[in-house]
Amino acid sequence: MLEDYGAFIKLVEKEYVEDTLNGILHFSSLKSFAELEEKYTGGIADRNEGTLNITLPMSKAFVRVKNSNEIIPLGDIKGKLKYALTESQKTSIGICCFMYLPLSKFTCKENGEVLEASFNNKLREQILKFLSETEDEKGKSCEIMMVDSTELIELLTKNNLVYGLVHYYDNYNLDKAIDFINDKTFSPAFCKDSSFSNQSEFRVITTLPQGKSSVNLSIGHLNRGVILDRNKLDDYVIGMKKIVENYD
Repeated sequence: MLEDYGAFIKLVEKEYVEDTLNGILHFSSLKSFAELEEKYTGGIADRNEGTLNITLPMSKAFVRVKNSNEIIPLGDIKGKLKYALTESQKTSIGICCFMYLPLSKFTCKENGEVLEASFNNKLREQILKFLSETEDEKGKSCEIMMVDSTELIELLTKNNLVYGLVHYYDNYNLDKAIDFINDKTFSPAFCKDSSFSNQSEFRVITTLPQGKSSVNLSIGHLNRGVILDRNKLDDYVIGMKKIVENYD
């Protein structure tokens, strides 16, 4: 579930901006993202895409000589937890990615009847870092597109597409991983290592046609999609006017 009302950020290559605003989303195979990370370690792609893979140190094993303080270490005993898609599934699943920014991440203040949400320093840094990493891997300049979350969710639902926030797992919070696995909507397709958590990813999934590594789908025009100037992020304010209804 989404945390609250917010905005979606999508980094779009300049040549595809108009198509994306018209609601044409590009889906690439999950496998292609894993292969991309093989080339650009530490960037936007995860070589373990489609896998939840946790290894936790459980205890240290040793042999102790009876009636002596002599200890011979044997090594660490580790617990492993792994859920993974098959290579065939990774090839047939297409994903389209957004960055989800809930209202709680913005700096908000009330100005009369209007709630104003602005990009604070931390949020601007997060967006620009992701932009830089994306452009490095794509080798192309990208635009920052902001889309209203309500409109996008409505269009995705109307088109019967599967979507959700990515779960970022780590080796230090097994309980959280177990809770996620036990959720009825769990799928390894929505898992990434916590080192990528700065992406705050919201993922849309479709099934790719056999033999295709990507596909473009039209979901309907994004009426509330805008392009943000990367050099003026601190100048933008999202305004929301309070609506009060009186009932007799």
